[in-house]
Amino acid sequence: MSTKRKITTIVLPLLILALGFGLFRFMVHRGRPPLRAERGERPVPVRVVRVEKTDRRVRVFATGNVFPRREVEITAEVGGRIVYVAPAFVAGGFFTQGERMAAIDDTDYRLAVQRAEALVAKKEYEVTATRARAKVAKAEWRRLHPEGGEPDNPLVLYGPQLKDARANLKSARAALQQARINLERTVIRAPFNCRVRSEKVGLGQYVKAGSVIGEVGGTDEAEIVVPVAVDDLAWLTIPKTAGKRGSPADVSLTVGGKAYHWQGW
Repeated sequence: MSTKRKITTIVLPLLILALGFGLFRFMVHRGRPPLRAERGERPVPVRVVRVEKTDRRVRVFATGNVFPRREVEITAEVGGRIVYVAPAFVAGGFFTQGERMAAIDDTDYRLAVQRAEALVAKKEYEVTATRARAKVAKAEWRRLHPEGGEPDNPLVLYGPQLKDARANLKSARAALQQARINLERTVIRAPFNCRVRSEKVGLGQYVKAGSVIGEVGGTDEAEIVVPVAVDDLAWLTIPKTAGKRGSPADVSLTVGGKAYHWQGW
């Protein structure tokens, strides 16, 4: 290769690079930065409404568990052998107020009433007899002491004896009343309209006074424990004293596809 051709091959590319670099520098110094476009706010359509104060019912929905308002243990007030148990006296059975639930053998209690009645009759005789003796003694005293006055010993006129006889009669009548009450207590009755929660006695079983024979819950009134969010409490009126009503409640229950409603407070 000739010398002239070598120079052309080397110098020409360098010259092209130098011209390109010079053109780039020229464009950098002469160019302007791009303008930043200002972005305006997009308007949002609004509708102005005048606020007016008014009363409105707020409904708070919640679920809870139902409990009978009255729950008591049925206890035997006297002891004895169980001779009768009502067929409904099982868990889930229902009773109306005063209905017989169970009965205790009353043989001993009927005899106790008869003895108490005999004792009352005896004490009534003693009062009558003592009153007659007091009347006779008073007439005799006046006959022997026409000048009047009272004997030094009050026993002469049967005053203390008559008082003691009357006290014994009063005690006998109280014992008779207690015997009759115990006889009535041999029949165990439902204290109110109720549903049996559990039974703890069977036919032929011996129970003592105070023995628990079952548990019942009232069916006339119920309480529903409902958890309510704290934010919802502001919408509810909660009575602070017993006997006052709070916010009205609509209690609903669906059983077998049928809805039941009750009003509560």
